[in-house]
Amino acid sequence: MWRGERDRSSSFNSNAYDETTAGDVSLLPARRRTDLDVERLRRLLYESEGDALDFKGAPYAFDDADDDTRSELLKDILGFANSWRRADAYILIGVKEVRSGCAEVVGIPEGDHLRDHTLQQFVNSRTNRPVLFNYRSLVVDGMQVGVIEIRNQERPVYLKRDFGKLRKNEVYVRRGSSTDPQKPAEPDEIARMGDRSSGKSAVLDIALAHHQRRGPAGTDVSWACENCALPDPESIPDLIDKSSTRWPHVVTSTIHFANRDYYREFAEYEQFRRWFIGFRLWVKNVGETPATRVRLEIIIPESSDYMLVDASDVVERPRVRFDPAAMVSLPERLASALGRSPGALSLSRSSEGAMIGVEFGDIQPGREVHSEVVYIGKRTSGRVEMSGLAFADNLQEPLSIKLTADIAVEHSSLSVEEITEIALSERTDESDIS
Repeated sequence: MWRGERDRSSSFNSNAYDETTAGDVSLLPARRRTDLDVERLRRLLYESEGDALDFKGAPYAFDDADDDTRSELLKDILGFANSWRRADAYILIGVKEVRSGCAEVVGIPEGDHLRDHTLQQFVNSRTNRPVLFNYRSLVVDGMQVGVIEIRNQERPVYLKRDFGKLRKNEVYVRRGSSTDPQKPAEPDEIARMGDRSSGKSAVLDIALAHHQRRGPAGTDVSWACENCALPDPESIPDLIDKSSTRWPHVVTSTIHFANRDYYREFAEYEQFRRWFIGFRLWVKNVGETPATRVRLEIIIPESSDYMLVDASDVVERPRVRFDPAAMVSLPERLASALGRSPGALSLSRSSEGAMIGVEFGDIQPGREVHSEVVYIGKRTSGRVEMSGLAFADNLQEPLSIKLTADIAVEHSSLSVEEITEIALSERTDESDIS
């Protein structure tokens, strides 16, 4: 389970973590994002067009086309070759973009596939350096799809002579979802491309970290948690405000009323803090050159044995009385999310399950950075294997990540009496509340 999937109005209870309602999270080994196959293509259908992805519903006109028409294909390949991206780029031919939804595979006639060797000669005979790309065909749901894969490579790449609508020595760059031939790269942008190509590759160390301690805990850690069952929420009593019974005719503002659900909310809080383990992802630049635009992606596929949440789904300690000051927490959280500081974390759903994405930004040599906290709860004892990829502008290829944790789970339960006793012992001041 990930952020936004859980109904915040529902209670954590004895059935919250059973096999039918537990979050859908578990883990698969990492795979390099190269040599696109049908499985990877299906995942791309859920992504939006950008500097590493383009959908083409119809095939390119090529064999019998004039130079102006064929230059459209050349422009797209050059645009991706020069784009600012972390990973390989893909042009999917026979796939139609769907705004705010999953792209649709419409297919192309089998005879309309481009020939890789012809395409290689067409492009690389015209450019200042070889473009690293390939063309292949895939069959998806019985339909033909063409795939042009453009590798992350040395730049800039440009034409040695004019061709069709394209001009020599102009560096065409894909920005967002298009390549505008009227807006080629500026000289300073071209200079930065050269700096990146000739620079040293980043060197990163990646590990798990405790959510309350600085520094790495390791890539293979041991954790413990308590899967605590609760009684039926209806059996947990209301909190009684004695002052309201002592002065029944006194009208007060609702903000001064006791929180009647205090014991039930405390039961959820106690269950959460026993069951969920908070951890961070830790990255250190151990190389000699800055790592630029660092991003981690950890995929956690489907399983009924895990629940995964971020800070927005943490069950906080309840208040005995309603406190207007507590309402500032929501704007503060929104401001924090908008700030997107280094280590900002997001949870999203993919075709594989849940993905933890972390943006670390630029990391200077010797600097270490922690992600925001993510929380995992496990129903039964066992080993968790987390796998994913690290991206950076100056990594030659995505870095494979493998992190493991042995989680020992103790099963327990709390009675109504124990809940009220613990809740009262942790209450701070209101003596007229019971």
